[in-house]
Amino acid sequence: MTHRLINTAYTSRSCWDHHRVFAVRMLLASVIIFGLLACTSVTEKLPVDDKIIAASLIGTWVAEASDKNALPGISNYRGNGRLEYVGFQTSKCVTPNVLVKARWRVQNRFLIIVVQDSTNHDWYPPGLIVEDQIIEISNDRMVLENSLGDLEYRLRNLRCSVKGTH
Repeated sequence: MTHRLINTAYTSRSCWDHHRVFAVRMLLASVIIFGLLACTSVTEKLPVDDKIIAASLIGTWVAEASDKNALPGISNYRGNGRLEYVGFQTSKCVTPNVLVKARWRVQNRFLIIVVQDSTNHDWYPPGLIVEDQIIEISNDRMVLENSLGDLEYRLRNLRCSVKGTH
């Protein structure tokens, strides 16, 4: 029978090294997880699938009254890809100044609108394409980024001018 001598100093040090490495790994993992959570952007609130985003869009949306980047109006997105927009002269939404009929779709998280016809061809000529990136969408709120990089805020509502916070 052979006896092995156990070096207790080496064993203790090994054990200590193991615990230290474990503690460092746990700390590193915590830092990484915290960093990922802190860096979460609003675009990650979007579903990955464009079809799910498109289904969320169906209904009536209005610009928030405080939105300086949008004209007062009501947009009705239909499930068949048609859009009807009524724009108003003022935020009181009494006198319409433009009616637009368009087609819409969601592609790569962009809302793409193609004007079919309008009562004001100077503002909305047929064939005009508007592409806004969908930053965030929920049951009652949508945030878009227009081609100039400005954020536009929409609320799901049947009334034209709705106060909201952004």
